[in-house]
Amino acid sequence: MSIILEKPAQSEAPAAVTIGVLIAVTRDMVAAVVDQVVANGYGPADSLTPEFIRESVEIHLRACGTLSLEEDAGYFATPADDSLADYIAAIYRAVDRACPELAPAVTA
Repeated sequence: MSIILEKPAQSEAPAAVTIGVLIAVTRDMVAAVVDQVVANGYGPADSLTPEFIRESVEIHLRACGTLSLEEDAGYFATPADDSLADYIAAIYRAVDRACPELAPAVTA
């Protein structure tokens, strides 16, 4: 009895599937991404387009996942330094332009 083992041909690509995963993000998580984008020199928060912000959130989630983003979002939920109030307000204006569904309800 003989056993013959054959290697698969090198030209054969391995089988692959594409999956999509829905990830819920909070307003503070989006703010954390906008902060990183501004820190990386893409411009002030008020100059960022909604499309660029949403794309940046998607890229960040693909590259880093949600855990680091949740940690970074904690900073925006309870900022430690009042001297950054104007900066943080600009971050949230950008977030609200990009994701109006996350903006707080305005009461009259």
